Amino acid sequence: PKQIIDDSFDDEEELTEEEVFGLDRVLDEDEAAETFDNVNGSNVTLDSLAPSRDEKKQLKQSVLDMAKEPASSIRILVDMYYQMQSLRIVAENRTRSIVQGYDDSLEPKNPPYMLEWMTNQFSKLEYTLKTSLGAYSETTKVGQWLTDIVGIGPCLSAGILAYFSVNENMKSCANFWTYAGLNDNNIPWLGTAKAKKVMTQTRTVVTGRCQARMKNYISLSTNEKRTEVKKILKIENIDQVFVEQTDLNTLSSLLISNGVSKELVKDICTDCTIYENGINMYFNTIKFLYDKTHPTSEFLYILSRSLYRRYKVIAAGAVDKKKGVRTYKRLEKFIAMPPYNLNLKKLCYNIGISFIKQRKRGSMYGELFYQRKEYEEKKNENGDYAEQAAKILR
Repeated sequence: PKQIIDDSFDDEEELTEEEVFGLDRVLDEDEAAETFDNVNGSNVTLDSLAPSRDEKKQLKQSVLDMAKEPASSIRILVDMYYQMQSLRIVAENRTRSIVQGYDDSLEPKNPPYMLEWMTNQFSKLEYTLKTSLGAYSETTKVGQWLTDIVGIGPCLSAGILAYFSVNENMKSCANFWTYAGLNDNNIPWLGTAKAKKVMTQTRTVVTGRCQARMKNYISLSTNEKRTEVKKILKIENIDQVFVEQTDLNTLSSLLISNGVSKELVKDICTDCTIYENGINMYFNTIKFLYDKTHPTSEFLYILSRSLYRRYKVIAAGAVDKKKGVRTYKRLEKFIAMPPYNLNLKKLCYNIGISFIKQRKRGSMYGELFYQRKEYEEKKNENGDYAEQAAKILR
């Protein structure tokens, strides 16, 4: 049980300025003197720093007003709740170590009053955030349904509502699962090393395709022609010229107007008729072979398929915001980052732990977890997963 302490200063106790403010923050002399006098004054108690009853009502109303705004504000409050909870736990542990004498540098004794007071304030702030988030979750039917589930409290309910706000990018259950990191068997967090490996594998695949097409292209049959083709990539907005044009006559006119020889333009137009969607196919080939900085749409598409991610997401992630163009360097950094919301994944983990802990209080999902655990342990003991384990260890 938490120790109930008196929140007022002992009149006989005098605190130095260092004890009140600590060493982390440096105040100017006037500010330090004014603050110290206010806190150490005989007519001011530390409890006055806690929110009053009217202030608590205002805080709850403020959270309810946030429900009408974007959910980012509620997400911040949910994160702050868990941060405040961690601070409270740390403060309680340190207070307990002093009382019980676990710290070798201190003898068992009563903890400093300031430490007890700070622990109490953390508890009050944690409780205030909890009740305010509970009021927010009660504003919707989904929130009321969530809080009725054994194992989901007001903070978890508010977090789910805030993170799972329906928008145009979330149209199915799979979108929610992926955003929460619960689909990481198919869409894992690669990290730097695996991202480089995936990029190398994709380059190998695209290189094979481009070299196979290159053998059929007349405009790339000699070194002299290849040198001329490389110059085409330096034309301003050349991407739009190839992507937006479907008419070979218009394309040839644009290339000639940019200084490309008529003979080479004739060969290029011939090459653009070899394959279906030939203009884009030709441009992707020459850009991949001769431009080592900017990825092609074909490269992005093959990469997105191998990662089980949408093409639009990969293409947008490849854009260097400073330069305004796609680059291989930015693309590699993007796919190395977590493809889901880390805070939301942690929230879902906390929900699962809560279900397990509330099993004896009637949590249906906690009971299902133990049933499944018992089932999996029996299959493992019977050797049913031997083949699967061997594949993983290869």
